[in-house]
Amino acid sequence: MNRVVSNIITALLIFSLVVVAVPASVSASQPAEQQVSFEDRSVGVEENSSATTELSIPDGSTATVTVQNQNYQAQLNITDQNADGSISLSVLPNAARNAPESAAYRAQGPDSLDIISPVENPLGPGTYDMIVTLGNSSSTIELKVYDVEYRAGEATVLPKNQQVTSQSIRTSFQFNESVARGDTVVVNYGFRPELSTTMRSSLPGNNLIYPSNSSERAETTHTVQYSSDELSSFSTVEVDYRGGDGNIPKTLSNANIKHIGIDTTGDGIINRDLSSSVTTVRINSQGIITIGFNDSVTLPSDSRLLVQFAGVHNPSHDSADTVQVSVGDSTQTGTILYGYEGNGTLGNGVNLKASTNGPTEIVAPLPFNYISDSDGNMTAALSTDGFSNVQNESLNIIMTVSRSEGPSNVTVLSNTIEVVAPSANITTKDEINLKADSTNISVNGTTNIAPMNNIWVRIQSTQSVPSPWLYHYKTTVTENQTFSVHVPATDLHDAESIEVTPVSRTAPLNDGKQMNISKSVTHD
Repeated sequence: MNRVVSNIITALLIFSLVVVAVPASVSASQPAEQQVSFEDRSVGVEENSSATTELSIPDGSTATVTVQNQNYQAQLNITDQNADGSISLSVLPNAARNAPESAAYRAQGPDSLDIISPVENPLGPGTYDMIVTLGNSSSTIELKVYDVEYRAGEATVLPKNQQVTSQSIRTSFQFNESVARGDTVVVNYGFRPELSTTMRSSLPGNNLIYPSNSSERAETTHTVQYSSDELSSFSTVEVDYRGGDGNIPKTLSNANIKHIGIDTTGDGIINRDLSSSVTTVRINSQGIITIGFNDSVTLPSDSRLLVQFAGVHNPSHDSADTVQVSVGDSTQTGTILYGYEGNGTLGNGVNLKASTNGPTEIVAPLPFNYISDSDGNMTAALSTDGFSNVQNESLNIIMTVSRSEGPSNVTVLSNTIEVVAPSANITTKDEINLKADSTNISVNGTTNIAPMNNIWVRIQSTQSVPSPWLYHYKTTVTENQTFSVHVPATDLHDAESIEVTPVSRTAPLNDGKQMNISKSVTHD
């Protein structure tokens, strides 16, 4: 009996081992579940800006991202092309206003993205679920798109010849009612517009050819900007719209030269007009404009040739075209950008321009010597050194933001700054009492030139003396636009009167002021 029981127990143990072993074997043969996830808990982005979130994904795989709320849904396939297990997904709501919805999403670097479902509504302000899915694995975060409060720019000023950097802009100065010609105007907009995708390398307004209206088939103005870093000469200029890709404007035959000349200072103003030197303008059906001059023209180093054509009809496509400009024997190859990305000098519907109400005509699309959004705010700076020295002018700096099609969705931010002749006044009294023990006298004044500029006070003899004399005393304009110098009493040479004149490096800042000097006599 004990033997029978023993055999039964042995059989049960063997059966149990078999039952346990089978699930273990099956489990070992199943592949591990592929996990996907967002690294952020939520993403917030202003409607006219961009934001990026990181996704963890199995190396080399493709996942689906769904962005949705009750009024919107978009589905994207994203692929880890470089098999590093990570994808940077950028969201740019405003980029899709006048472009395919795919423009609102971008995979950074070598990774790729495709829209797999049609989208009817724009990615406007609101709260969305952003879901990434791969097999049975998924991860969800919240995407918030905020409406943008566009604010007018705050204008400040920097002294003439100071290098414009993000640091110097942070310490720029307020001004009262006007800016002295020669100083640099800075406008900080307090927000960061979503610029062209090529912002970090090239703005549309800096391209070799820029259309003021980038829309398909629009009749508009094209500006050619040929920069030179070495001295050269030419007698012909050839603008070739084919550029190797064969795409040309719809109509060139009506193109006419509006401006042509050389900008030697980089402020977008033509310093040497060449209009009277043009003898021939030939336009052929292959998209080439050839301009001939009556004599050889010198193009200085670090300058640019500006040619502006009116009456050009854009082609019927929205893309970047290759163009070439030949000046004499030298040829430059560049780009002209049509469509939404080329809309505005900064692209993506953002247009920043400068103009005046006086004789100074700014021809270059982007005359600014500094444009940056590195601090989170859009900032632009423009030197006024090349402005008219004949009369005062109003400088208009205008940013236009087109948020979607139609005039009702265009925001215009305008700053008007009066640019006037630099000037200074001596505020010291006409009578100076020079005591016997005085070592110097103080001469004070006020000026409209920006703080940190250098200014000189010129003092010279007035009465007939055997040896007329003249001295210059250098000082720096203070933050409240005043200045002061100390003149050694020994420099006055016992003069009974002097003429005091504030001057800049190049010219007087006002008429001279005569000051009488009296001497106090001390008695023993």
